[in-house]
Amino acid sequence: MQSSLLFVCITFIGVTSRLFRINEPRYVCWDETHFGKMAGFYINRTMFACVHPPLGKLIIATIGLAGGYDGHFSFTQPGDTYYTENGTLLTPYIAMRVGCAIFGTLMISAVYCIIHTLTKSVGAAVLSSMLLICDVAMVTLSRYILLDPIMLFFMFASVLGVVKASALQTRCSKQDKSFTSYWWGWLVFTGICLGCTLSVKLVGAFTVMFVGAWAIADLWKLLGDTEMVSLQLLGKHFAARVLCLIFLPIAIYVGVFYFHFHILHQSSDDDIFYSSKFQSTLHGNLLHKKSMPMHITFKSSLTMRNTLIEGMFLHSHPHYYPNMLEQYSQQVTGYKIRDGNNWWNIEPVIQQAKKLMDNVPLHDGDLISLHHMVTNKSLSVVIDKNEKWHAAPISYWNSMVASISRQNSSGNDYKNWKIELKALQNRSSGICAVDCVFKLVNVAARCCLFASLKKLPGWGKDQYEISCYHGRRYEQGCWWHAEEVLPSSNAATTAIKPPSFLTNLFESHKVMFHLNSKLKKKYGDRVSKPWHWAVNYKPQLFSKKEDKLYLTGTPVVWWINATAIPTYILFYLCVAITRKRKYHLKRDQNLKIKSKSILQNNCICCNEIILNACFVGGWCLLGWCLHYLPFFAMSRVLFFHHYFPAHVFACMLSGTLLDCFCKTLTEWWHSYLKLSPLTIHQSLMVTIIGVLFHNFYLHSHFCYGST
Repeated sequence: MQSSLLFVCITFIGVTSRLFRINEPRYVCWDETHFGKMAGFYINRTMFACVHPPLGKLIIATIGLAGGYDGHFSFTQPGDTYYTENGTLLTPYIAMRVGCAIFGTLMISAVYCIIHTLTKSVGAAVLSSMLLICDVAMVTLSRYILLDPIMLFFMFASVLGVVKASALQTRCSKQDKSFTSYWWGWLVFTGICLGCTLSVKLVGAFTVMFVGAWAIADLWKLLGDTEMVSLQLLGKHFAARVLCLIFLPIAIYVGVFYFHFHILHQSSDDDIFYSSKFQSTLHGNLLHKKSMPMHITFKSSLTMRNTLIEGMFLHSHPHYYPNMLEQYSQQVTGYKIRDGNNWWNIEPVIQQAKKLMDNVPLHDGDLISLHHMVTNKSLSVVIDKNEKWHAAPISYWNSMVASISRQNSSGNDYKNWKIELKALQNRSSGICAVDCVFKLVNVAARCCLFASLKKLPGWGKDQYEISCYHGRRYEQGCWWHAEEVLPSSNAATTAIKPPSFLTNLFESHKVMFHLNSKLKKKYGDRVSKPWHWAVNYKPQLFSKKEDKLYLTGTPVVWWINATAIPTYILFYLCVAITRKRKYHLKRDQNLKIKSKSILQNNCICCNEIILNACFVGGWCLLGWCLHYLPFFAMSRVLFFHHYFPAHVFACMLSGTLLDCFCKTLTEWWHSYLKLSPLTIHQSLMVTIIGVLFHNFYLHSHFCYGST
């Protein structure tokens, strides 16, 4: 009863600290510009591209919709006010912030339950929770429209579920509750939360690894229990974990994306990140329900798009490469926007003049020439008088490609291109629009038309380099498809076949990984290194500079955590050595606690206290390592907030060790101080919590503001 009362008090203090002055500041702060905007996209059914899976944004959109957000406020950039000049509220941002703050509070409640279940100690649960409540950084991270509080809740709800399910398994057959409805409920709850964790951010994979390690340890323990667990029962345990901890999270994850695609069906500027077939499913897109000729033919007019993510169109315009003769130098570039200069005419070479009929489809191996519709120039590899090809302007190991005059007879072979259809496609029926992927190989230079993601200098109008590639290592940039084809007379047409759900799922992940790899430091970004995080080295600005709201930790909390990790390692080594020497700490026989306090059940012998701290601390340290160390191997830009899943595990470790030390000191000191153990223990607990609250108060202006 008293444990439940403390749980309620912890939850109340947590939610109060997060909701205090949550309306301030009254403008868009940091990443609210992204996730608030994306919530609006969901409400307006508008497709967008993002580095994270959809669930977190869907939850924020749902909270916003329930609070009255209509999706019209744009969240354009940090600093945009939520109010008009006369004080009228433009969007219900407070409801969205409150929703995220509730998730941040529930995460603390989950941590309390995890530590209490593992240690059977209210003191350890309270200390772990108070370290999180009194951390200014955790308060800041929970008060804004961000994915992090949602992700942290699902992460530690997953850990709580697997810990609770494990706690129901005992060696005593009368007390063992395996395969009861209660046990199944916690295991299913774990699988659902794991799927939700992955569906908010992909770093949830680290939590999947942690839960997987716990499940393997459980099975290993069951394997060694030959008296109580038969091989048949072990097989049931294994099958239950595979079903609930593998297949169920996958089903949740895939289901979230299905819902994502079902909601978002309107075209937007982010269409460029997706393939032409994907775009054809979006209302308002040029390709939506568009009919195309069944095949590309000689004399077809078409636009060609590269198959790279953010695939660009083959483009030419009447601007010239520097230091080149005008007749050789009209630029050929990659352009990401649909434009009249993207159109090309296909014509046969002289050897294939017999195929001049409009309706003869192109086939694998056909030779063609491409003529720019607007400027009437031919696509060619650029050569000099000695018929040596010029180097491309940026990728100098490739050949330069340009549009040259059709009347220029020199180097005619360099204007001819051979079509090579991608393997595994039907080569007999002809090359189709959109679906068929092909290379254009220059006949004379023996290189393929290549699109790179390298931007040309100012003279290239900030468009992308197109060249002719001689190697085979980076062939992805060599593959093209026809996006639009003008139908010729009497040509059979067909609608673009929509892609399957699995195709869209795979493509959306390619886009996520691509955008993630492109994240680079921008001017004003307060990026940091992983080694900065554990010592709270570099705060992250969340507001305008004059308001001085920072993501920075309460010093005493972070000092305790930074000390706890090496302390635990040393502590574990000492315990291992003493156990190896078969030395056991003895409980003082004179220790008697007559009070019926909730602490009475926790005052066990020192040996049991220390061994339990070693066990729980080991799992907390594993969680910290899994959620922290992988960032040292990441090349993408990193921010301080990436550390906070590991930080929560560090707080759990610190709370467990502090409680262990308090109880051990209580055992040792009570006879010397002539005080009851309960008085000593409560004094130590109150002192620690008082120091935490005082330090939080001194630094609270970083999360609440200076006024």
